[in-house]
Amino acid sequence: MARPDLHERISSLRTLRVAQERVRVRRLVGRRDGVRLEVDGRWLTGFCSNDYLGLSQQFEVVAALQDAAARDGAGATASHLICGHHTAHETLEREIAEWLGYPSALLFGSGFIANLAVQQALLSEDDDVCVQDRLNHASLLDATRLAGCRLRRYPHLDVEGAMRQLKGAPEGA
Repeated sequence: MARPDLHERISSLRTLRVAQERVRVRRLVGRRDGVRLEVDGRWLTGFCSNDYLGLSQQFEVVAALQDAAARDGAGATASHLICGHHTAHETLEREIAEWLGYPSALLFGSGFIANLAVQQALLSEDDDVCVQDRLNHASLLDATRLAGCRLRRYPHLDVEGAMRQLKGAPEGA
């Protein structure tokens, strides 16, 4: 039997997602003021962004960004390993390390990349088991899978479930 046309398959899957109310909607943010967002004419507190403290709207932060862009241009031009590790990055890493009382610090371009790096460093394919809450962010789950270790998940906020998964792991894992 012939496979359905790609457009038909996509249309069918979309219809199913709509029926299940599993369609993501991109909300248009009109204005921002710190952690508050205007969406559809209503002001809401945004708990879903990475700007938890509203720093992206702080005058001092915006002014520093404008100064840096005027001085250094917009963008690093490459990854840190190629030719994108600049004096400003080095200075920030050093200042963060000093502030926290550590010999060094390492900046990452996103939380996803940070999660990948940490789990690659801590977990191995051999015997490691990583136990995570079922509702952890996808970047944590992806990082664990890419590390190659065994991933065990427990129901959201279920401490006993987490303990069962840990106790069920092989000795030394």
